Amino acid sequence: MSRSYHESVKNANSFVAKKIVVGDAGDDQGVDLEKPTLIYSRPKGEYSGADTENLMLDFFLLNTTLSEDGNKVRATINGQEFMITEWAPYIIKGLPKGEATIKLELLDAEGNMIPGGFNEVTRTVTLKD
Repeated sequence: MSRSYHESVKNANSFVAKKIVVGDAGDDQGVDLEKPTLIYSRPKGEYSGADTENLMLDFFLLNTTLSEDGNKVRATINGQEFMITEWAPYIIKGLPKGEATIKLELLDAEGNMIPGGFNEVTRTVTLKD
């Protein structure tokens, strides 16, 4: 579930996560919805004009929490790393026009990737005049 401005609602009762197989059963990409899982939400697509000034970075978490001394999300935006220790939306400011690359990784307390099909994701968005 998300708000009208696309921020995900962040609580255990705001989602239903199920695997659905259409056609032949294929690769499930290592997704186990009972384990810690990161689901990328925003930003995505193309932004223009004033919408390029404040991009919302948002994601959803299943079966985990974030903290200074626990699991974290590493956000790499155009090569610059940020460590996220609180599950909340963030605003990205100051990106140049053109393509921007956002990578999110769900890490354990020691900084190791937590295995899972969605726990490492890279998206490219386009910022235009």
